Amino acid sequence: VVMHSSARSTFIYGALVALVTAMLVTVSAAPDREWMLTIEPVTSPAAKESPAPQLTTATDRMILSWMERAGSQATLKMSERTATGWSSPRSVISGADLVVNAADVPSVVALADGSLAAAWIQENGPDPEAYNLKVAWSKDGGATWSAPASPHHDGTQTQHGFASLFQAPGAGLGLVWLDGRAPGQMALRSAI
Repeated sequence: VVMHSSARSTFIYGALVALVTAMLVTVSAAPDREWMLTIEPVTSPAAKESPAPQLTTATDRMILSWMERAGSQATLKMSERTATGWSSPRSVISGADLVVNAADVPSVVALADGSLAAAWIQENGPDPEAYNLKVAWSKDGGATWSAPASPHHDGTQTQHGFASLFQAPGAGLGLVWLDGRAPGQMALRSAI
């Protein structure tokens, strides 16, 4: 497992993000009344001190993804918020080469066709700034995942990360990431 920040800052960042994402806000308003907000604490499905939380929403679906560590192994996990609470956590991928980074976090997003897409980064050479962006899909709510694929095919041992996943209009998954394949230059690249 590669970690690009201190354990303390990762924990503090994770705790702050978890605190913010672990609250649901209900807003109701009538034309002649003020808005009423109700904030309710929600228990996270992630294990204690799990780093790299990410909350995504799409239409009526909300998914929390995070990393868990066990020795040298890291696992990307996810859970979907339902009317009855969080679903049981499901593993997307595990490995000793997954990069755990408080700034460049993995993500799982729901697509319009009901499938899920996940993105994470994996080591790509000895340089800690060299990693590949990987993507996988699930058509069964996260029970099983496709083999990982990479949206970039440059073969360089450089940075490919900070991905944003979205539902592409008239298509499936849209993906935008920072790409450092050109020496001294960082570019924004995309794929659909």
